[in-house]
Amino acid sequence: MNPTRHVSVVYSNAERCRGFTMLEVLVTVLILAVGVLSLAALQILAIKNISLNNDASGAAFQAQRKIEELRNVGFSGIASGTETLTKAAGQPINGVMTWTVTTLPVGAVFPNRYKDVVLDACWACTTVCAACDGGCTTCKKIELHTMISE
Repeated sequence: MNPTRHVSVVYSNAERCRGFTMLEVLVTVLILAVGVLSLAALQILAIKNISLNNDASGAAFQAQRKIEELRNVGFSGIASGTETLTKAAGQPINGVMTWTVTTLPVGAVFPNRYKDVVLDACWACTTVCAACDGGCTTCKKIELHTMISE
């Protein structure tokens, strides 16, 4: 008899792979963190864009309303002017609406008298600008043109 016994232990794959290594866990946490932070940044950007679009919609609505008011005033009552832009509930949009009226001469091109109306609605100015005259590049602007006949 051989007094020395040789016992070999064979481990199966299931016993060798009991858990995750620390490196695998750290890489997974890093990937998840980047994904969650990206979603948070996207959410912030979406909220900003919604706010800007609400202001643009309000400014466009008010500009169109002013054009309709000028059409209903009567030809002789149409004159240049300025108004402050407001939201639906009355809060200011931080903008201004300016319209310029020019009477076009009667002639071969225009057989009747016409008034050319150019309306500029400007908002989201970080600095005060004189009706967004082009010198202020921080403003958002909508410009409407129309002609009103006598």
